[in-house]
Amino acid sequence: MNSEEKKNLLKIIDNETEMHKICRGLGKDIKNVKEIPKELLNEEFLTVKNLEGRTPLHDLIKSELEEEQYKKIFKEVKINSFLIKDSNGITPLHYILGIKDLSLVPRNFLATDLLLLTRCKEGKRPLFFLGENPPKQIWELLDPMHNSALLGELELVYREENKNKDLKEFIKKIKDIEEQRRNINFPKDKRPNREPLE
Repeated sequence: MNSEEKKNLLKIIDNETEMHKICRGLGKDIKNVKEIPKELLNEEFLTVKNLEGRTPLHDLIKSELEEEQYKKIFKEVKINSFLIKDSNGITPLHYILGIKDLSLVPRNFLATDLLLLTRCKEGKRPLFFLGENPPKQIWELLDPMHNSALLGELELVYREENKNKDLKEFIKKIKDIEEQRRNINFPKDKRPNREPLE
């Protein structure tokens, strides 16, 4: 790709670049995100911001891509680029949990502190952006024991978004472990009660 072609892909016209359109499957020449050339799946092309701070990575990570595309993105794009916020405070990290095969996502992208501390303007953390049918793998990949805030967020997701039975079982498992810890540290009559999930 010559410098002129690169410039055309990254030039902002009507609030966005051609790369933004390509990553939504609306490109002039590339209409399918699965056909995006590998040389475009890197830091330079995926992190250019539109006037609202949104990057092509925001859109692309929400799409259903080929396994090799995901691998290329996670290899080429730095983790900090997944924390770029748009005007609503939403990051590409918020959308990562919608990927069907989470085994493709590097473990450090699912670190508990990132999932808990990265909030959008509405205060929602990435865990809130689980899909309607969140993959079972997520319960194996996340580290729920890091702190109790993760449990609270999972319960919020369950109550407001999914009511998914796999999530309910996962929360129950975490609560059982939490209960064992509290038995050691707190007398029964001084423990805060958690509402049961319905």
